[in-house]
Amino acid sequence: MKNNIFFILVIFVIFSLVIAISTMSSLNDIPTLNVKNLDNRFNKHYLDVIIDENRSYISNNPNIRKSLRQPEVEVNIKNKYIHQCEVTQKEFNQFVQNSQGRENRSATFSHKISGKLSSPVTGVNFLQAQRYCDSIGGRLPTHYEWEAAATGIERRLYPWGNSFSNDDNPYIDPILNTTKSCGKVISTSTPINVHDLSGNVSEWVVSDQSAMIKGGNGFDKDSIFSSLNLFYRTANPKTKSKQIGFRCIFDNVVQNQDIIKIPDGNYLVGVPKQSLLAIPASYFKSEFNSSLLTASDPKNHSTSLQFSVYEITVDQYHRFLLDPLVHLNLFSSGNQPKNHSYTPLDWKTQLLSPSYPVRGVDWWSAHAFAVWAGGRLPSQDEWTNIYIQTLNHVYHAPDTMSGIQEVSATCSSASTSICGLFDNVSEWTSSVVITPEGAIEMIYKGGNFRIPTEQTLDPHYMQSISPHYRADTLGFRVIFP
Repeated sequence: MKNNIFFILVIFVIFSLVIAISTMSSLNDIPTLNVKNLDNRFNKHYLDVIIDENRSYISNNPNIRKSLRQPEVEVNIKNKYIHQCEVTQKEFNQFVQNSQGRENRSATFSHKISGKLSSPVTGVNFLQAQRYCDSIGGRLPTHYEWEAAATGIERRLYPWGNSFSNDDNPYIDPILNTTKSCGKVISTSTPINVHDLSGNVSEWVVSDQSAMIKGGNGFDKDSIFSSLNLFYRTANPKTKSKQIGFRCIFDNVVQNQDIIKIPDGNYLVGVPKQSLLAIPASYFKSEFNSSLLTASDPKNHSTSLQFSVYEITVDQYHRFLLDPLVHLNLFSSGNQPKNHSYTPLDWKTQLLSPSYPVRGVDWWSAHAFAVWAGGRLPSQDEWTNIYIQTLNHVYHAPDTMSGIQEVSATCSSASTSICGLFDNVSEWTSSVVITPEGAIEMIYKGGNFRIPTEQTLDPHYMQSISPHYRADTLGFRVIFP
């Protein structure tokens, strides 16, 4: 009996040593770089908190997704004076009367609040708004000027600050929320008393696309987003809506207008660079396949991570396949299908190029390799954060690849950062999408040698596919917390 126990203990020790040596040797063979993990949940940008809490909503709203892709721009404001209030029904009605029949009255007068002349004029198209501003010595603001007035030098997310407030919508009836007198809800004004920039009605502004709408309105169901200073919508200049009004801006001081000077200075508008811009928004948890979700949503958000410099190579993956413990499924996910094969597509041909990234591996194989190596697959946010840190400028396009190449060829000669994030092969992550039909899909990130670079350059570009999927454009890399 004692001999049997001793024999079992010896086998257990040997078995443990084999696992330890196997893991350590695989880990030491993967070049890594220590990088800062920007996804520190205790130090997140206000915008990222908003996005994280509303991802499923963002995924169904193209206006929000477009707005959240605006690169940060610096705008110089000097000697600009803006209306404190939106143009009222009374003011626009006087303009129509002065035109002696040349100007059409607003559509405001076709609905039930037409008698409230102190409320914003609505039902005015872009061209009418331009003509009105011109008649009083002003013009429509550009979308940059409008946003500068709303955001201030201090870079507020909302006209009043960084925390969302729904004070602008006190009534159940949206008509009442769009017809308040100017500045009635002073808590939503800017510190210099520009009123109703994200309340009452949305406003016409000028953009490179001719006509744009800025600011939220009382009809919006997504006030937390539509009230953001950076939010915009495009519209046909001929559009007339009870949700759209306008205000004017002036390049000089004018008389008989309630205007206020926008403080001179350089203003940052668009999406703040400090934000991680977690745009791919269909990532959410569900009780369905909860064990896979739990295993694939890492809870360890360290301040720094060891990230593999290159994609996992053919040679590294070959060593993984040679380990007999791998084929006992000791490193597999609990959800891995029975009789799963770790062998990649076209493996014999791939072995001829050991320094190329391994391709044609499904998610199960990538996950098992990462565990075998002592690490894990990165989450999509970790991947995105590191990509943002790697590029000198998020929107700078590198040269397009002509084909697959060795992993070291994706680095510049002077590079000391992570390589190959925007080309060579796309990469599996640990992040999960639940499709509307309830199926599990895994997110993969980055461009590859078959896709034009300009389509995948955005750090937030992502696709999702079944974890069983294999393709010659799809590989992976490993992260070590």
